[in-house]
Amino acid sequence: MFDFRALAPLRLKGKTDPITAWVVIGQQNNTSTIAQHPRGLDGLEARLVGRTLELALMHATYARVQAEQRPHLITLLGVPGIGKSRLVREFLQSEEETSKCTTCEDRLVAPRILQGRCPPYGEGVTYRPLVEILNSLLNVRKDETYETLESRFEDFVRETLIAAKSAEDPVEVAYAIIRSVGRRTGDTMLAQNYPDQLERERLRGSSTLAKNTDQSSQSGPHMALMRAWRIFLEALAQQQPLIIIIDDLQWADEALLDLLEYLTDRITDVPILFLCPARPDLFDRRREWGGGRRNFTTIVLESLSREESSDLVNELLKTEEIPGVLRYTILNRAEGNPFFVEEIVRMLIDQKVLVKEDGSWRISTQNEGILSELASPSAPPDDTLIDLHYVFPLPRVPDTIQGVLAARVDLLSPIEKRVLQHACIIGRTFWLSALIELASDLPANIIFETLDQLVQRDFVEVAEKQARSPVENDQVFTIKHILIRDVVYNNIPRMRRSQEHAQLAIWLEEKAHGHVEAFVELLAYHYQQALSTWSAGIVPGMVANYDSQGPAASAARLTRSELRSRVITYTVMAGDQALHSYFTIRAIQAYSEALELLIDSNADSQSIAAMHEKLGGAYTQRGNLDEAWQEYRRALQLVTAEGQEDSNHLLHLYNHLSELGTRWLGYFNTNPSLQDTHTYIEAGLKLLEGKPISGQNAEFLTYQAFWYVRNQLESTDTQERARFADLALHSGNEALRIAEELNDTGAIWLTLDALAYVYTKQHRYQDAHKIQHYREKFADKVKSRVELNDLYYSLGWTHEAVSDYPTALKWFGYSWRVAQSMESPSMLLSCLIGRMLAWQRWNRWDEAQQAAKSILQMVEQYQLIEPWQLEALETLTLIAYATGQEEEGDSYLRQYKRILERYCTAADIAPTMPLVHLVREDWTRAVAEYREQLERSEPFPSPNMLALLAELVVITGESIEVQQASCAKAITATEQSGTRRSLTIALRARGRMHLEQHHWKQAEEDLKQSLQYAKDLDLPWDRGKGLYCLGLLYRRRADVRGKNRPNERKADLGRAQFHFEKALGFFESLNAVHDVERARLALAQDHWAPV
Repeated sequence: MFDFRALAPLRLKGKTDPITAWVVIGQQNNTSTIAQHPRGLDGLEARLVGRTLELALMHATYARVQAEQRPHLITLLGVPGIGKSRLVREFLQSEEETSKCTTCEDRLVAPRILQGRCPPYGEGVTYRPLVEILNSLLNVRKDETYETLESRFEDFVRETLIAAKSAEDPVEVAYAIIRSVGRRTGDTMLAQNYPDQLERERLRGSSTLAKNTDQSSQSGPHMALMRAWRIFLEALAQQQPLIIIIDDLQWADEALLDLLEYLTDRITDVPILFLCPARPDLFDRRREWGGGRRNFTTIVLESLSREESSDLVNELLKTEEIPGVLRYTILNRAEGNPFFVEEIVRMLIDQKVLVKEDGSWRISTQNEGILSELASPSAPPDDTLIDLHYVFPLPRVPDTIQGVLAARVDLLSPIEKRVLQHACIIGRTFWLSALIELASDLPANIIFETLDQLVQRDFVEVAEKQARSPVENDQVFTIKHILIRDVVYNNIPRMRRSQEHAQLAIWLEEKAHGHVEAFVELLAYHYQQALSTWSAGIVPGMVANYDSQGPAASAARLTRSELRSRVITYTVMAGDQALHSYFTIRAIQAYSEALELLIDSNADSQSIAAMHEKLGGAYTQRGNLDEAWQEYRRALQLVTAEGQEDSNHLLHLYNHLSELGTRWLGYFNTNPSLQDTHTYIEAGLKLLEGKPISGQNAEFLTYQAFWYVRNQLESTDTQERARFADLALHSGNEALRIAEELNDTGAIWLTLDALAYVYTKQHRYQDAHKIQHYREKFADKVKSRVELNDLYYSLGWTHEAVSDYPTALKWFGYSWRVAQSMESPSMLLSCLIGRMLAWQRWNRWDEAQQAAKSILQMVEQYQLIEPWQLEALETLTLIAYATGQEEEGDSYLRQYKRILERYCTAADIAPTMPLVHLVREDWTRAVAEYREQLERSEPFPSPNMLALLAELVVITGESIEVQQASCAKAITATEQSGTRRSLTIALRARGRMHLEQHHWKQAEEDLKQSLQYAKDLDLPWDRGKGLYCLGLLYRRRADVRGKNRPNERKADLGRAQFHFEKALGFFESLNAVHDVERARLALAQDHWAPV
């Protein structure tokens, strides 16, 4: 609407940052109303989202207008920013494009689009939209004289009426129209050029137009101008269809509304569509608008759904790859308003939260930490107050949104503003009883009436979901939009905010006496807000009568130290409740806030230590073990610093630290040192000396067993590894004996987990399987989701180890569902990694690929460190090479090696991935790396590695002694461990060895047994390999043994053909390109096929 020139940023009192400023140069002319102030993001365009049905209705209505040659008026009703103008623009563009269609049988005439906007105030506002329409028709220029404009306008009316073959007097029509637009059309006064006509009108009292107007209660001049506009628009519409947009109809004068109704009712035989975007305020004063009329339609634009809002974010940023926390924040704050979505995204870009790199938007590095703290796989809490802690902290309401909402608030009466401010102090959802408390100087009936008015004006609504209230049969209301609450709240003076928050908290304490636990989050919030806006000005005497009783007087007497004490009390209680409900992010925030207040108030070391301990528990539940470890260590340092520590408290801390440093190592980014962990275990056992045997003895022996296993895995000496393995088994069995004698369920649960872990690391998978299912029997006595998740996760790995892949996937699925109910990305990711590897080892490559890509996305989404990607990159690399996607495999392999080099030592990196060499058929390198890995793992070599190595030494043609020894060792190890897939490979290796030695019977027995295992386990790749090897066997036997036995040769060749064909089917189903090539080559040959 206006032209601006930028000024230098201004530094204003009360604002820390410079404020951007502009100076208004002047009003724009000849600007399309709908395009005057297009909303959205510069350089970011999005398709229209969520308005398909509304747009279809508008097109259908316009089609009917053209077909019936009758006018129609559509009112587009919606709150500011809901997308009325965008919908109109989209409709106009579509209709203009349709009219250009060259393939249509009936050529369509392009509509003439006339647009005007109703201003909220100012001179000549009654028919201001019509002024803008005339400006556009005449292309008014600033330098035109009155005489020139007068002549052009009269000529235009005359030409229009002649073209329409109308017998109406053009001077009379032009004169009446000028009267309707007042004395101004833009900056040019047309009306003053008709003094004679005006004088005649005054003397006659009516014109010809008025005399020809139907009987009406309206005055003669008013009816004349309405008839003149009807004649003029009918004549225009005979030339081409008209689409007339009257924007912001809620500000229209009654006379303009009357004119629009008259035109829609009385215009005949021409196609005219009126589009009238309006806010709901229109119906506050014109409730009967369009009611019952056939050619009136009201389209109400509702808020976008969350899915549609999410689509809009994707469209704006041209990516779906933004963290869930940020997406949730945008959707939560915008609440379905498209303009708010766009402006919040704009602010995130302006604040450098979102930065553009390589043509796409991503999170800036400095904000990754905040997003990581808020990242959660579970749904946000269904509590509007707790939910505040799960959104990205926006610095403010965007200025554009502030302006739109503040303008609405400014239209409220003083009493409405005041009641709304009280409601905003209470919160987005507020109780009537609390409102009456804060507005105690107002009569109740005034509060009731004001609430009704705020409901009618769309600021407040009755809550659909009844929130708990300390007062029985209370009424509950909700601020219509969260940003309305923010705008109103931020305009309340800080001192008043502090006073009313404190007053409300004290009132709530009194009303909730005896069941305050149900309101601790609210109490923590209001006391915290009172403290954050507290100032020395809040002193006794703030209220009218300081000696009076009640919450208001009590709030005035609160000191800062008393206020801080209450904040700490209720914040800790809120943290405890959140932790118990697995709202871990909120718990961490609450404990952190309480800790800061304790430190600021110079609290005693024991109180501070207790808060560090609570934080340690919250971080443990979230799976952030590095932070949990540090918090427990800080607590321990504070407890031991004074030298008067309580032994039970020390045992409790040693227990936590010992468990973290042994049992949960998989969730650390950087593992704690062996020595530190051993110190805590030994300290705990020492404190237990001389005391009656308890479950704690079993627990510390359990941690000791875990610690021995870690030593076994990290030791480089074979004898030491064997010794630590024996010690681990001894400690675990001793712990289980004590726990079972005491019938201590918690200790039994823990020790069984340790024993299963010990057996797994010794590759005694069947023993581990039995132990975990024994542990499962105690599951109904365990309430902790962390422990249940661990049980299901462990059962998944146990079944994967014995090659029971369907059952493994079932348990990983149970683990996934439990993890989804918690706020631990690392636990959820661990479940998905288990599922991915189970799919891969079950030869379900498509599912494994999909899971691997989901893992990579989740690592990015939850801002986890890169080593979480390793298993996924390895899986993607193997599948890419196996399916002939060499470039893709190379890319994944480079990423894998880069992460290894960045995060791992040289010993960890070499050897890197023997499986990659295996799948790329680089047999020599694969053999070398498998041998190196097996040597480093003695005396507990992996059965799967032994089996793969056995097959490799046969393929590479090593000496018969080496082949026999490798196959024998592999078969023994796989049979003892219970890993049936590895046994399948080991038997196939021995069968191939016998095949090369022409031991036909032994080869056939081993290969058939291997094939049967592969069939039982439903392993398509291994079935294909088994079939291929049997095909080789029969072809070789036919060539060697069948020279003098033609019948046997023919039979063996037939068997070979059959097995090669079946093998090819399995290989093709997996797109295993190397195997497909071999099988096809074998089928094309008459005799020898490659091994």
